[in-house]
Amino acid sequence: MRFCEIAGKQVINLCDGRVVGLVNDVAFDVKSNKLLAIYARTTQPFVKKMLPWLFPCEEIEISMQEIENICGDVILVRFR
Repeated sequence: MRFCEIAGKQVINLCDGRVVGLVNDVAFDVKSNKLLAIYARTTQPFVKKMLPWLFPCEEIEISMQEIENICGDVILVRFR
């Protein structure tokens, strides 16, 4: 799977059913070439989107152990 295939997918927490955010970055180990985590930016209300310098976008790190399934347009995770 390529980064462009997972970028922008919705991340949904299976514990409470809420949308965590959208995938915007990944972290991998250069030596072993293994994916370590994905980063999702949280969804924000319109006002926070229009004033990003007042309300910085929050990123959540999701380790590979927390990912349950990557399917279709969503990534299912289980954390917290």
